Amino acid sequence: LIIVQTISNRGWFVVRIITAIITVTMDATPEADGIINCTNSAKRGWAFWNSIGNPKFICAPMVLQSETAFRRLVVEEGGCDMAYTPMMHADHFVAQQYSFQEHMEDLLQDRNHSYPLIAQFCATSAADFLAAAKLVEPFVDAVDLNLGCPQRSAEREGFGAFLMEKSNIVKDIVTTAAASLKVPVCCKIRVFEDEDATITFAKMLQDAGCCVLTVHGRTRKQRHHEGTPNYSLIKKIVQTLDIPVIANGAIDGKDTALRVLEKTGACAVMAATALLENPKLFTTEKNYCSNLQHVIKCVTLYLQYAELYPPPTFRYIRDHIVTLLYSWLTNDSNIDLYNMIGKNPHVTTIPQYKECIRVLCHRQGISLSSSREINQHHKPLLSLHQIKCMTAKPIYCDTINDNDAEDVNHDDSDDGLQIDW
Repeated sequence: LIIVQTISNRGWFVVRIITAIITVTMDATPEADGIINCTNSAKRGWAFWNSIGNPKFICAPMVLQSETAFRRLVVEEGGCDMAYTPMMHADHFVAQQYSFQEHMEDLLQDRNHSYPLIAQFCATSAADFLAAAKLVEPFVDAVDLNLGCPQRSAEREGFGAFLMEKSNIVKDIVTTAAASLKVPVCCKIRVFEDEDATITFAKMLQDAGCCVLTVHGRTRKQRHHEGTPNYSLIKKIVQTLDIPVIANGAIDGKDTALRVLEKTGACAVMAATALLENPKLFTTEKNYCSNLQHVIKCVTLYLQYAELYPPPTFRYIRDHIVTLLYSWLTNDSNIDLYNMIGKNPHVTTIPQYKECIRVLCHRQGISLSSSREINQHHKPLLSLHQIKCMTAKPIYCDTINDNDAEDVNHDDSDDGLQIDW
């Protein structure tokens, strides 16, 4: 100010020169060269986190299961205040292969979302991740790099938790994206068996430009939910980093979530499997979905959202129903219904699923008087053969990638449910 006040009438010319020098100096900072220090990541990370309302309870990215209909259900009914898309393959997205069209249509129908939405990609190159992220950037609040998938397909293709072995590639992906995208770049990791290596890796991500980090407290060897997540390590990461950190792993209810938040100091928790089993996870008691009537309410609500926001393929609907009703469908007396809903290629429409649920409730002695959507004015029950032969035209085309099919295969999970990544 003193310098400006002592400038002569030609002062504005000098001020312009000073401004230009300052601008050039700022443009020559490490961030402009694609190197983002932890201070910049922290500032952008917390600015982003505050701008989306400091969410606490988050719906995880889940292959073939965190589509718009399910996200809307868990946000509007289940207490989640942020959600992720299903994991998408960046290279397939760029090449517009496999489920590209379905994912884009699902994003477009949720483009007016009233909750923070993050798109997650797996990738093995900076070019693929950036190109895919630019395609979804107008429709989401941030993009996330999957570094947590422990499945066989991830090992075979070198993405997810197996890409953590190649920190130079990971750094290149995050640095490139952070310097080029308008939305923040986030990452989701698993922990190494070596705690120091995990902390070093997390610091690298922050320095590369990661604005929000989610940490699943299990190693990639614990892909079947073995053991308790390493919450103490998550706490060390929280204490080491300057960016928002989300704790993930074994979040099975609101009470657990609050304990994990207190134990780790994380800014939020993320749930996956427990949300699939109870979409009202953060608004009801822990054992809410041990009651079939409560489960039927959840199924009914999900089907309503699925009609409003049609999922990319019928498989989304089928898998949600099977997961919610698993305990009853796998009972010996209902195994025919399990096969009808979960395996019969002729049962692919919402009306057919509704009829199957009516049959299940009739067998279990459950009244449907409170659910008009399912009850349909007390019309006669259909036999399973009649349900299979219903003439309703399927509105879904199942064009998933074989690798995605493997990721949700029952052989990859100890309980037949979605792996919590």
